[in-house]
Amino acid sequence: MDRNSATHSAIPTLFPPELTGLARKRLDAVFATQSKLVDTLPALSREWMSLAVAEQDLTADLLSKLNAARSISESSAVYQEWLNRRMEMFAEKGRKLLADTQKLMEVSAQLFAVDVAGRNPDSAGPATSREGH
Repeated sequence: MDRNSATHSAIPTLFPPELTGLARKRLDAVFATQSKLVDTLPALSREWMSLAVAEQDLTADLLSKLNAARSISESSAVYQEWLNRRMEMFAEKGRKLLADTQKLMEVSAQLFAVDVAGRNPDSAGPATSREGH
């Protein structure tokens, strides 16, 4: 037991307190950024599932309207309406994909942008010039 307590008391003296504090700040910043990334994913998943459900509803609506159509011209109108809405949804999914990709890239970039002091560039204060390096 004495050996174990001696080992625990010797560990903090192996590294300077400044280095330990710096490492802790860096890890805290990395974990905070990872937490943002993990929090972002379920929200994106829910949004994409709602888009899939909307597509399913649109297809069910198409089938019911086609079933009720009495002529070729009514069927053509139903298909035209469905196609217009489907193209709108396709454009919406494209915009959403770009926006979600941008969100993920921003959060991921923050993960790799933690500086040596453990600060995130967004919270580090004024940017310093790196000219001449």
